[in-house]
Amino acid sequence: MTLADSKFIDIHYHANPDLYNRRFNVLEAGRVYQSLSGALVLTSHLGSTSAQATLAQSQGLPVFPSVVLNSIAGGIDYRVIARSLADFQPRMASKLLVHFPTITNRSYQSKLVRELTHSYLSAQSLVGETLFNERQQLRKEVIDILKMATDYPIVLSTGHASKEETYRLIEACVTHKVPALLLNQPAHPLMGLSALELSELAKHDFIWFEQTSLTYLIGHQTKEDLGLVLSALPRVIYSSDLGQVNQMDIVSWRKYSEDIFSELKLPLARREELWRDNALRLLTL
Repeated sequence: MTLADSKFIDIHYHANPDLYNRRFNVLEAGRVYQSLSGALVLTSHLGSTSAQATLAQSQGLPVFPSVVLNSIAGGIDYRVIARSLADFQPRMASKLLVHFPTITNRSYQSKLVRELTHSYLSAQSLVGETLFNERQQLRKEVIDILKMATDYPIVLSTGHASKEETYRLIEACVTHKVPALLLNQPAHPLMGLSALELSELAKHDFIWFEQTSLTYLIGHQTKEDLGLVLSALPRVIYSSDLGQVNQMDIVSWRKYSEDIFSELKLPLARREELWRDNALRLLTL
C-alpha cells in the first residue's frame, strides 16, 4: 500500500502520546483511518512522530510522520529535523511535514478545553518559540531550515507563526527557492489571515493552504470565510486537526465534512482535491 492508495488524506491528526490527552493512541487512530480507506499524518506538539509512524506502518497502518519544532522538542534546529528523518523507516513513503513552532506564548483566547498529559512538566513543555529574533527579523536557524527544504525530503509548514512572521517567511522562501510552504490553519487567530488575504498570496505557486475543521468548529472562522477557502482558493488541503477527547471522532468528522461539501455544492473534482489530491501532491513533490 502507498499514500496514493488512500481515498482521503488527513494531514493533521493528534493521537497519544502527545502534549495533551487524546481520544485514541496512534495505533487505534491508524486502524480507524484504515477502515475508512484513509490515511493520516500524525501531529504532536511534543515534536517528532516518526517513530510512531514507523511502528504503525510495520503493522500495515496508513500513518505518516511530522515534526513540530517546539522548544520541548529541541526548538528551531536542523538537528531536530535530521533526527526525525532518521527515525522514519517507512514501508509507505512520504515527505516529512515540518511545522515551525505551534507553542509561541502569544496571547489569544483559546476556545479549546484540553488536559496536559503531564502537568508537572508544563514549565518545560509550554515554553514558547518564535521565528523572529529580538530585532523582529527571521532567526538564522529559520533560514538554515529553509535551505534544508531544497535538499531533504521535507515539506515546511508555518506552524502558529504570526501574520508578520508569515509574510517575512514567504519572502525568505522566494529568496531561497523553497519548493513548498504550507500555511497552517491561516484563519486561526495567531495568524489571522482571511480568505481574501490568502487569495493575494495564492499568486505564489509554492504556497499551499491548510483548512482545518477545528478552526471553524470552535468559532475562529466565519462560515463565509470557510466557504471561500473551500470553493475558490487553489492548493487547499482540508484536514481535521482533531483527536481531542471532547471533539467529534474520525467517523463523525467524515460525515460532517461531506455535509459541508454538499452544502457548498462543491463539485466531485474539487472535493477530491481537498480530501486527497492536493495532500498527495504536497507530500510527494
